Amino acid sequence: MTYENEGKLIKNGSGRWEIIFKDEYSFELTSGCSCEVKIGPHWIYTTIEFGRDAYYATTPGVQLYKGQPARRL
Repeated sequence: MTYENEGKLIKNGSGRWEIIFKDEYSFELTSGCSCEVKIGPHWIYTTIEFGRDAYYATTPGVQLYKGQPARRL
């Protein structure tokens, strides 16, 4: 199933993660934002936080990377 809020992660010029959607619209993920990222066949819920000069996923074991499928909640 494909959601209209589903896209891929990129890092913008400010060092923040964004979800880029098919129509090239993007949604910037800042501290406290919730999203789901796809790892293998599973969608994993996480929130985004900032620390040690980088934005990261708070869910243990979840690493964010460019091109990773993600969806906005």
